[in-house]
Amino acid sequence: MEQSEGRGKGKKVQDSSSNAEQSQAEMGSVGQNIMDPQLRRLFSNRISAQRSRQKKVKLVEELENRAKMLQDQVAQLQSIQARQQSRMHSLMVEEQTLFHEMEYLEKKAMLRDAEDEKNRKKKSRLEKLRDIKQQQLLNLHDPFAGLSIDTSSNQGDGARSSSRQELDIAAAVDEIMDQTNLSMETARNPNL
Repeated sequence: MEQSEGRGKGKKVQDSSSNAEQSQAEMGSVGQNIMDPQLRRLFSNRISAQRSRQKKVKLVEELENRAKMLQDQVAQLQSIQARQQSRMHSLMVEEQTLFHEMEYLEKKAMLRDAEDEKNRKKKSRLEKLRDIKQQQLLNLHDPFAGLSIDTSSNQGDGARSSSRQELDIAAAVDEIMDQTNLSMETARNPNL
């Protein structure tokens, strides 16, 4: 409403500015003829009032143009801000996703390391057990090395059956160790 009033005033001012130009022309010719200082002052006041109204109209127009330009600039900046906020939100979501994935992979690596450690201990235990069994087998054979063994007696059959049992145990221990080594390799490289 104010703008329409301002524009209406602008028309009046423009009309009055054309009148002012005419008045100036008249005053130029009449001003020299007027000797009365009051009339001269009256004419000069009218002309200066018209000039100030013209300046005011120009200033209002410039300010309106500048306000429109700034409003357009604000609209552009708001759209840029909205895009940047959307991008920032998507980057934050991606960061959270990567963070959770990293935590999952770290836990998986810790579990794999724990499983490897468990398998190493089991392998070490089985190797010690195999060494003990092999030592026991050697100890069984050593006492009989100096003695003559009667193959027709029942004692020889008992010694052979116990050594056969120990060989079976050693074979079983070797098989368990092979399975443990295979499971360790599978844990390290799941693509096998």
